[in-house]
Amino acid sequence: MSTIGLSAAILVSILVLHNLDFLATLTSNLNIFKILVHINSWVLLPSLICVVISGLISIAVHTPFHNAGWAWLKAALGLVLIEGTLISIIGKTKLIYQQIAGIDGEPLNQITLTQHSGGLKIALWVILALIVANIILGIWRPKFRPAKIKR
Repeated sequence: MSTIGLSAAILVSILVLHNLDFLATLTSNLNIFKILVHINSWVLLPSLICVVISGLISIAVHTPFHNAGWAWLKAALGLVLIEGTLISIIGKTKLIYQQIAGIDGEPLNQITLTQHSGGLKIALWVILALIVANIILGIWRPKFRPAKIKR
């Protein structure tokens, strides 16, 4: 269920950013980034925490997962997911919001807003791809075996 919340928050953020009007005033763009900050705070971060903690608990409790390569790959992807989400999405969204609001130094101009939001869109798509990869690993559960040496 948390994966649904996580992927939904990412998809909604992509849709909200898609509706960002670079020709509009910074005030209207401020409202869009305020929405994104709220999505991150109320849906994305709690879902991310639930996904990672439940995944790590399932590896710890279920002994067949201890030697499963796919489970450890999934755990490693989970750590990349945490770092990528916290830095590239939540941190960047908050920074852009603060710069548009003028809280963090000089207010943001439209050109810089275009560059920052483009990077944010890319980060959202990359994190969504990691979520999909985690889901595929959880369903497929590939067997990683050492390669046989031919003599």
